[in-house]
Amino acid sequence: MSGGKSFGMERPVKIAIMAGIVLLLVGSGIFLLLGGRKGGEPRYNPVNSVPRDFMMITDYPGTEEEMFAISLLTSLQFMGGEYHPLVICSPDGVLSDHELFTLSHLKTDRPKVFFTNRETAPANINQQLSGMGLAPINDSDVHPLVPGIAGTFFGFSGIMEVEDYEESLWAAPYAKNTNMALVPGGRTFETQEQAHNALRTLGIDSGYAVVANPDDHSLETMRRTMDYDPYDDAWFCPDISLMAAQMAAYHDAFVITNTTPLDSTEWVLNLDLSQNRRALGYMKSSGSSMTSPPWNTSPLWVPQQRCPSSSPNREGQRGISSTPM
Repeated sequence: MSGGKSFGMERPVKIAIMAGIVLLLVGSGIFLLLGGRKGGEPRYNPVNSVPRDFMMITDYPGTEEEMFAISLLTSLQFMGGEYHPLVICSPDGVLSDHELFTLSHLKTDRPKVFFTNRETAPANINQQLSGMGLAPINDSDVHPLVPGIAGTFFGFSGIMEVEDYEESLWAAPYAKNTNMALVPGGRTFETQEQAHNALRTLGIDSGYAVVANPDDHSLETMRRTMDYDPYDDAWFCPDISLMAAQMAAYHDAFVITNTTPLDSTEWVLNLDLSQNRRALGYMKSSGSSMTSPPWNTSPLWVPQQRCPSSSPNREGQRGISSTPM
């Protein structure tokens, strides 16, 4: 378990701890690159602990690497078969009023594990928490926001490597159900269908689908994709996109990232194709209909902003369906 005083550690000590963790991750990466996986599974060498009944706070993602890192942390959210809420800071590095209101109305004031690359962020967050009468973040529960950090924590059955952000979305439900820490490395799943089949081997034939866009790390990556539409810019919101992995894990969902956009309105009647063409393209290719989707009666949830079916459009209407966690 973690414990200790609130954030007030001397700067040199704090930097030394964070540098140590980063060196550990770099060393692990070199080990893998030099053939450390030969003859067995990736090594799981945890060094960090978490408090009981913890929740998580992360920086707002400023880079593609941080976006990937937060997606990989989904495995920590569900470690040991429990759910640990995740809160993402606003772009200015603090908690929003809405987030503070939510934290203050939880049944219990959970210990907080903070992942950040901003030196001043813990003190700023603690000042906000103190103002709401909430317990501060302890020194020992502050960690760098880097891909692979989940694999440094005790409590997993092992680690599972994924190559990129897209695969981390596919893998999140399987990692949850096998209690594996997601870390960057070689591929585990070559296709989304392989991930779906892996869930089925666990006896999970999901009644829930998450259609997500793996290219919306940033506006720059979105604009490099073949099917980019300038209309997509208005829907880009990284902290909402990051809900795809945890939503999929929470519902043991099949994650769909590869679709053939639907370009005809014949099948969808009066539904606005400008918002739903990608998600509906997958539904049609699966042999489903608007009244009989291939996931029983569960809703199709489209959290990422280039598939904005769960977001209000300019007329305040919504797409196929959406649901809160």
